[in-house]
Amino acid sequence: MKNILVNAGIDDQMESRLQVALDFAHRFDAHLTFVQAQPYQSVMGIDMFGGAHLIAEAMAASDSSMAEMRTKAEAKLAKEGVSWNWLEFIGQPAAVISDAARLCDLVIMSLGETGKSGQNSYRSLVGEVVFGTATPVLAVPAGVQSMQFDRAMVAYDGGAEAAAALKAAVPLLSIANDVRIAEIEEKESEFPITEASLYLSRHGINNEIETAFTKGSIEETLFDMASDWNADYLVMGAFGHSRLRETIFGGVTRYLMHETKIPLLLAH
Repeated sequence: MKNILVNAGIDDQMESRLQVALDFAHRFDAHLTFVQAQPYQSVMGIDMFGGAHLIAEAMAASDSSMAEMRTKAEAKLAKEGVSWNWLEFIGQPAAVISDAARLCDLVIMSLGETGKSGQNSYRSLVGEVVFGTATPVLAVPAGVQSMQFDRAMVAYDGGAEAAAALKAAVPLLSIANDVRIAEIEEKESEFPITEASLYLSRHGINNEIETAFTKGSIEETLFDMASDWNADYLVMGAFGHSRLRETIFGGVTRYLMHETKIPLLLAH
């Protein structure tokens, strides 16, 4: 992982993303690209006749906050001895990040507070970017202040999304001390978990297989498996069903994005 994109913003999770990004930069000798996207609506207003116009005061306030955030981040980066650059755009963040991620190996984003009901803007943005790019996304929940690389759990169900996540995670899994592939026994697959294990072994990655039967639901069982094993992060395919179905009925991706306490590496 040599080219890593970081979602840069003035939200309260920026410091967490910055530190996780620095951990990756140091571990992989990677270059960090910070992408700062300012939505159109933050600098636009609608007059009584329906015409859009720039509001100078709003733009000045937004620019000031972003400049302050960037100055603080750059001061920290200057002390870390890592390679980095900073890009600024005006546009919808999901589209900007997805476009900028085309030649990146990983996108680092935030999930915000987890363990709480309801949707939040962080999770919505992560979902949009996962669908908007072929680049894997590391979604970091609030409270994570550094990235741990030792204990990796891979969720595997034989599907295309799980396979995509497994392949995308190879550089990360190759530096882990312990890799466990988790399977929830539910249905037969023409690409069984033994094939996933063999795939990693051919990449020189030692791994163990853990199979569990559902206790309540697939997502709850997977959550418990990762928690009980004290995994540092979880690799999983995102939105194995249609995203509309996930939104209406829940689903593994939606549940874990709401509940996880560890980073999720998501690919679609």
